[in-house]
Amino acid sequence: MSNFLYRFLNTQGVIIYVGKTQNIENRMKTHFSSEGHLPKSCYEDVAKIEYIELHNKVEMDILELYFINKWKPFFNKKDKMDDVLYLEILDNYSWTEYKGVSEKNIKGLGSNAHEMRMYIRDMEKRHAEKVAELEEEATKWFEISRELGDENQYLVIRIHELETLTGVSNE
Repeated sequence: MSNFLYRFLNTQGVIIYVGKTQNIENRMKTHFSSEGHLPKSCYEDVAKIEYIELHNKVEMDILELYFINKWKPFFNKKDKMDDVLYLEILDNYSWTEYKGVSEKNIKGLGSNAHEMRMYIRDMEKRHAEKVAELEEEATKWFEISRELGDENQYLVIRIHELETLTGVSNE
């Protein structure tokens, strides 16, 4: 019998669930069917599934508990402790991407999940462009404030707003 540890990752690469199984194909079919035990929102957030094959059930059980408490995945409720984890296991495992579930199912069970993900990616891209524009504007304001000095209160306030928004500092 095989022993697998698997993890679900969202579009940002954040691990949102860790599980174990002795039959990876059947487990994924169950997850991505109406029989899946996790909230629908979990399956909708899955962008990638990765797994490792382990030597035995003991190793599988220990590593599942370890990784749940190391990564604290949002959708793992059982076995997740609030304690600080002092144990360190070398994470030199080579995780393999699981391709056995159709792309349609990985994009989520909800009919609009894929469209929503694409909208979010587009918004993130636009936000990055806006931050770059604001950083450029902040740089211009910094140059003007140096020329005028601190007497012009409007510029000081505007610079502070831009610094706060963009994280760019005049110092």
